[in-house]
Amino acid sequence: MISLPADLIPDPFDPKALDSFVGESIDRALGPDEATVVELLDHPDDAAPATQTAADWRIANDAQAEWAARKWRRAMEEIAEADAQRDEWVAQIRAWHADAVAKSTVTKLFMQQQLERYGLLRRRADPSAKTTKLPSATIKTTQHGAAVDVADGDAALEWARVRNADIIQKREWLRVSDVRERVKVAERPTGLYDIDLSCGCSIVSALDDAPCDELGNVWLAELIIDCPNHGLRYQAIALSTQTELVAVDSFGDVVESMTVVPSHVSVRVVE
Repeated sequence: MISLPADLIPDPFDPKALDSFVGESIDRALGPDEATVVELLDHPDDAAPATQTAADWRIANDAQAEWAARKWRRAMEEIAEADAQRDEWVAQIRAWHADAVAKSTVTKLFMQQQLERYGLLRRRADPSAKTTKLPSATIKTTQHGAAVDVADGDAALEWARVRNADIIQKREWLRVSDVRERVKVAERPTGLYDIDLSCGCSIVSALDDAPCDELGNVWLAELIIDCPNHGLRYQAIALSTQTELVAVDSFGDVVESMTVVPSHVSVRVVE
């Protein structure tokens, strides 16, 4: 069977009826089972009645298949055209928006930083000044205690499998709230020392070769250190051990796969 050229194939549907069917289907969000009735034109090769529902219509021959293919192709072309137009307009809108808000964005960020800094300074000067109410905005500060956080998920899972398998979720992930019930914040020495020198300078040193007593306490009277600022040797007049916050489990072991978020005050500006 040789099909007719595409431009010679008649529409099996009245174009207006087809447009009505599509429009009403979109408006009513109906599937083809409940589509509106459309009229069919008489076709030499089709014995279908003059009217039937679109849901009942099926392609009966190559001519109707070509008709459907043309409709499908044209719909695809219209979608591609609309997508291209959308992308062009979106690019233009984004460019316009970026230009329109550029100055305001910089102003907002700068002023927000200044307001947050001011709120933190007020809080430090007066711990009761948690909120600063202004006519145009409110600066809120919140105290956050030091808390454990998961830094290495894989290593933390390995730790949990050995020590706290019950807090591992079915998909093998850890809920931070469960971790914080089992892991606490503690301080440990870093091996570094804050040292005040007789010249007035302060330095940080590991003191690997410093003279110590039997308990490991450094003998300040015998501790002579080169000052990096003056290039001379000075005696240490004060000494303190630096510490760091670490996550410690119920066994007293440091959980290296976890970090500690230091105690801090957060600040935000709201309308």
